[in-house]
Amino acid sequence: MSKKKFNILEQHADKIILAVAALLALYILWAMVIVSPNTQKVDNKKLSPGQIDPYIEKQADKIKEKFEDPATAKIYDKSKSAEFEQKLVCSISDVPTDIYFPLPGSGRNIDTTEQRQYALPVIPPLEKVISSAYRAAARMPTEDVTPEMTYKNIQGETADLDLVSVSARINIKALVQNFRLSFMSERLTSKWRDPSLAEPVFARIELQRRYANPDGSWSDWQIVPPVRINPYKQFQSELPLDTQQLTYGTADLFISQYKNNMDVILNILQPVWYDFMVARTQWLPPEYYTRYIQELDRQDQQRLRELRETRMRERTTASGRPGRAPAPTRSRETQSSRLENPEMSMFMPTTPVRPVKPETKPEDILKEFDKEVLTDKTELSTLSDPVLIWASDDTVKPDGKYQYRIRYGVFNPIAGNDWCLPDYKQYQNQIVLWSPFAELPDVVHIPKMLHIFPLELLADASGLKVEVCKYNLGSWRNQDFQVAPGQTIGKAVQSSSTPPTAMDALMMVPGFEPGATATPEQPETIDYTTDWVMVDIVQTADWAQKTGVTRRSYPEMLYISQNQTLLTIPVGKQNWSKEMRKDYDDIKQAQQQELQPIETRPTNMPMEMMGPPGFPGMFY
Repeated sequence: MSKKKFNILEQHADKIILAVAALLALYILWAMVIVSPNTQKVDNKKLSPGQIDPYIEKQADKIKEKFEDPATAKIYDKSKSAEFEQKLVCSISDVPTDIYFPLPGSGRNIDTTEQRQYALPVIPPLEKVISSAYRAAARMPTEDVTPEMTYKNIQGETADLDLVSVSARINIKALVQNFRLSFMSERLTSKWRDPSLAEPVFARIELQRRYANPDGSWSDWQIVPPVRINPYKQFQSELPLDTQQLTYGTADLFISQYKNNMDVILNILQPVWYDFMVARTQWLPPEYYTRYIQELDRQDQQRLRELRETRMRERTTASGRPGRAPAPTRSRETQSSRLENPEMSMFMPTTPVRPVKPETKPEDILKEFDKEVLTDKTELSTLSDPVLIWASDDTVKPDGKYQYRIRYGVFNPIAGNDWCLPDYKQYQNQIVLWSPFAELPDVVHIPKMLHIFPLELLADASGLKVEVCKYNLGSWRNQDFQVAPGQTIGKAVQSSSTPPTAMDALMMVPGFEPGATATPEQPETIDYTTDWVMVDIVQTADWAQKTGVTRRSYPEMLYISQNQTLLTIPVGKQNWSKEMRKDYDDIKQAQQQELQPIETRPTNMPMEMMGPPGFPGMFY
């Protein structure tokens, strides 16, 4: 029996081995071929190496689609803001209360369900609107100006700046009265009288401009952006002007933000100004700048007149001839001697003497301006005199012509509440109430910073002598070049010392000791290279009417500009146009004016803290 059984195993052993081998082969095929041993888990999914990249690419496409979809607006919950403000109060109780957190305000506690009826206040127009153009070497910021990193605290570099400023005055007393008449009038129901609505909050000073096109027409009016050094330029530009532009909350949130931050209000009414490094004076608003420059010119003329008289007396004394005695005049010393010696008054004429008006000094004008500058301690609602405000445009271009207009806006305290009387319904959703535009009729012309003046033909008539004048680091500089057809006009040259000016001659007056003055830093190299190429010299003729109609012939320089426009300029000053001669004379006159580095002083620093004043027009 056992022998038979053994024979059966022996007979089927090969089949059993083949079956086991087949099972093992199937396992190896499944484990090593069908199911790869190199699979990795991605997002809890097992993927082979060849499947990972397509899967990731597919997921990236889904994320990209989400980015392209419009964002879903989130409803702002006021209760969360109030809860967070309470936590801030508890956690920073020792911090000064005037610290600014750029967070949405919680709004005012006003029952908007109550139906009230108000007449919106009248916004008084601006007064004494004046504009001025400035050109100086100023400290320009090299990084972004923010509320945390203001213009006074960041790095800067000296560069030439063209600037236009417009100053005006706001009658705040009339503005406050109009708001109280609208929201605190005795004609209103007692429960409608709301002092929180009767306090005007400034929202914006809007300066607009238009420029002259090459054909002489004017462009449309454009809003001038805030100057680059305004720390709140982004904050102000994001202010919605209509309730339909609100993305969250109500207009009360913005009113609270502005009202509770005096620094924002100061940068609206009197924004920070540029530090002029080399100029006749520091920046001043146009109302004071015009007076200051006139006073400097008057004192310069007086000093030069005294210089000429001193030189004349010196030459007369040196020649041995007696000098002409000055004509006798009634002086203030005569009047004072009469007061000091009453017993002599009977022998003196009794003709009344007109009192001498005291002269205004440049430092007196600076003191007046300092009194006009607002501070964080100023209570605007208590001011009775019109407040000085200004706005500036630092985006003007050389050789541009501009016209300006300006207005100011205050917040509409009932914007979006449907509380306006029927006559004012059109303004009920307007967040800002504007004053009328004050337009300045004068055209502001920004002069060029680069001029070419063909002076004369070369001796061999192979080219021209061309003077290139360039405004560089606060002053005009000039250089003569010999230019032949086909050559670029101007090139970079080594800087030379500035020639003595008319004011330098005052240093030679005996007894004149203004003190040690700082010399403006001179650049090592001045690049006079222009975008113009001389093409040829041609003879032209026209008719002159100086002493009758006569024909004249003169050479002209043909040159081509960067935009491939062919232009001409007469050679010789006697052949230039009236405008061209004026530009040349203005440059030469500007080179005679003394420019000194200005020591920057912080805003609102009293004049007595600046030390003794220097010679008029110079700042040490």
